[in-house]
Amino acid sequence: MENTELLELISFFNKVNIKEQDITSEVQKASGELIVKAFYEYEGKVFETKPLYYKDIDKQEGIKTKDRPKVNQYFKSPVYWLDIQKHDWPKGTGESDLDNLVIKEICEEGDVEFEKFLKLLANNSKSGKIQRITSTGRSQQYGHNLENNNHWHDLVLLIKAVIDGKGQFPDKRYFKRLVFNWSTNGEKGRISLSKEFGKRLIIDSLCSSIARLSQEQKHYVGDQVLKSNAPLNQILYGPPGTGKTYYTINKAIQIINPEFDLAQERTVIKVEFESLIKAGQIVFTTFHQSMSYEDFIEGIKPQKPNTPKDPISYDIEPGIFKRIAEAAKSNFESTKSQNQQKLTFEEALTHLMDEWDMNPGMLFPLRTPGYEFTILSFSNTSIPFKNKNGGTSHSLSINTLKGLYYGTREFDFKQGVGIYYPSVLEKLHSYQNDKADKNALLNFVLIIDEINRGNVSQIFGELITLIESDKRLGNKEALEVTLPYSKEPFSVPPNLYILGTMNTADRSVEALDTALRRRFSFEEMPPNPKLISPGGLIWKLLWDYPKEPWDHLEYKAKEETLFSFLGASKDLEKKLNEIWDKMEAGGKLEEQIAYFDEYDFAGIINLQALLETINQRLEILLDKDHLIGHAYFMHVDSIAALQATFYQNIIPLLQEYFYGDYGKIGLVLGSKFVQEKKRAQFAFAPFDYPEQEIYSERSVYEIKDYRHSEPDFISALELLMNKK
Repeated sequence: MENTELLELISFFNKVNIKEQDITSEVQKASGELIVKAFYEYEGKVFETKPLYYKDIDKQEGIKTKDRPKVNQYFKSPVYWLDIQKHDWPKGTGESDLDNLVIKEICEEGDVEFEKFLKLLANNSKSGKIQRITSTGRSQQYGHNLENNNHWHDLVLLIKAVIDGKGQFPDKRYFKRLVFNWSTNGEKGRISLSKEFGKRLIIDSLCSSIARLSQEQKHYVGDQVLKSNAPLNQILYGPPGTGKTYYTINKAIQIINPEFDLAQERTVIKVEFESLIKAGQIVFTTFHQSMSYEDFIEGIKPQKPNTPKDPISYDIEPGIFKRIAEAAKSNFESTKSQNQQKLTFEEALTHLMDEWDMNPGMLFPLRTPGYEFTILSFSNTSIPFKNKNGGTSHSLSINTLKGLYYGTREFDFKQGVGIYYPSVLEKLHSYQNDKADKNALLNFVLIIDEINRGNVSQIFGELITLIESDKRLGNKEALEVTLPYSKEPFSVPPNLYILGTMNTADRSVEALDTALRRRFSFEEMPPNPKLISPGGLIWKLLWDYPKEPWDHLEYKAKEETLFSFLGASKDLEKKLNEIWDKMEAGGKLEEQIAYFDEYDFAGIINLQALLETINQRLEILLDKDHLIGHAYFMHVDSIAALQATFYQNIIPLLQEYFYGDYGKIGLVLGSKFVQEKKRAQFAFAPFDYPEQEIYSERSVYEIKDYRHSEPDFISALELLMNKK
């Protein structure tokens, strides 16, 4: 299989997320049965399978017995095969019509979207993803139709395990439902997939293919595909309050640690985010009008004197982007090193600086016997030293040392300042890594909030070209530039992701550089009123407290407050436990909000309807870039909280949108929120001005303040929504 095809298949399976729910009753467990439901998530859609039936091999007929003791000893727990009494499956040639077998057994009748997804995985034309990725094995068995739904489902789990392990042989638990021979007539058998039993068909070939791919791509393309499907350069854009900055935290964590469970409480997610910031893998910054190239890439900056008597000195300091790019590059280079356990350059340099702090007079020998030199200090870009004759005007380049340390740079050590590099380099290599693990390729993320508010051409400078995927280090079209201040070569590594946010209502959005637009992928984040529907607010509350018991004091207080505000029915309260069990089994998915659609809510104000009404009017009066996001309402659980949101966020935003045009604000909010201001007798100063009479009769409007009157506020909202 060609690398391009394998990469495409790996990318597909990485987009498929699977969770299982064990629905076996105690009685069924006692008889050796195992019944599960599977939840498949793909491209934002979630598909729920019908029950999949398995049975303990010791309690099922039609299973060959010769390897049974060995199987039981190997797994040390019950081993299952599909329950042939519960599933319709072929009993002869192994050939069957996928439409009449797998689809019927897996999904409910009429679930067209699920059927389409199944045919992506396997189909009669043999172009399914499972069939293609497993067709290079010893047997062509899986190059044909997949004979039963359980086998098909377990193969997907097994393939994903191989991909996640980057070609390592999967853990034996993935074979517990695929491990042995079976027969219906005592003659036909099927070879096992387990590492301990017979030939392994597809698995050896698949493992070796993925392992080879990773090696050929020098830990780059293979790891990038296996670890993250996110674009290297991405901007989340949308109107205010749609959760752009909020979701950058989730996206950054997902890029760096795909295994992290984002369904956990927000406090846990923030702890992980902060830990990645401390580790240097995430850097968060905000663009503004004063941000410059010198802040972002590098510039000459004044240095703090060591003592009050010392004169001010200047040095070249790396900026925000250069610092994280160098850290990512160092990690990338270390994973390509033959010695996978040696320290990164930054770690080795830190050891040298610590040792020098303890002994500033430490000597570094030259190759000529009897000649030595000493280090004077360390700056951001260089290491000044006193040469063999006592001169102090020379320094060693840290960037050059770094290239020599990783073996990516050639240098003449026989003349000039070059004779001083070998002993420092030898010292750096002498420091030992205490960690037993090999250096792993890590992803790094630079988050740029409000990216459109800065002068992007000025801030990025010549580096706007280097951030393109094919121009990054390690690619055939990789580019390197010489930076203007340090005169050092610079390139962007492939494990650095740039994640920006852009507020479409900001008037600076039109000034966004065309070159930047071309190099970034854009993901729209429009308002999502469904999240503030009654079901959406309850869904959020349940996921905010996923591990707390139902009688947890803080959760219980919030539930009572929210249910009172929404006017939730008693039927929902009785079914809440059952709904949560279903939600928990499927993982945190927005589609679960639909679980609450069948219940009645008698609350005075429906936030979803309120936001939809306001945004419909804004889109007509302005455009879709000047809407209001759902995030402003996400924490509203009472009329008082809604009053605060309205007067602190919504009304000020409308005043900014319309530049104080209260006529249009009135068209959005209604006559009870915007009223003509009553004024006392008014007169201009005596002056002959033709338009004086027009201004004398001009009406002035004001926003009516209902913050201290809930009934009046509710009445104004009802008028806004045309309920009166």
